[in-house]
Amino acid sequence: MPLYFGSIYPNKLNLYYSLNAFVVSVGGFTSAMTGGYLSDNYEKKYPRIKSIVCMAGSFLGCPTIALCCLVQTSFPASIVGLFFEYLFAECWSSPAITMLINAISPDNKGFAVSAYLFFTTISGTISTFLLG
Repeated sequence: MPLYFGSIYPNKLNLYYSLNAFVVSVGGFTSAMTGGYLSDNYEKKYPRIKSIVCMAGSFLGCPTIALCCLVQTSFPASIVGLFFEYLFAECWSSPAITMLINAISPDNKGFAVSAYLFFTTISGTISTFLLG
């Protein structure tokens, strides 16, 4: 995203860095906490809520990141799109890790979560180069 914003809005790059810190911390935190809250509080009523939260966040993140990248005439609209992308799309982390922990034997939980975080981080990093 810094390369994108730097190429589209070169004179607003410093402002982007400040706003991105807000977007990632507030939007990402709110999304992760909301995903965990929904998953924990509605699991008894809706047994598949964790997977639904993960899927819904992914689907809702698509149009908002499209808004961020396709509205190239308005820096504020791009930042709002980025904020909503983080607000919707990061809700998967808490339910996904909980599903992983519940599916693994107690002896392997630490390794499984570490491997999961490693591979998701690596795939996210490599995809930037492959798709960028």
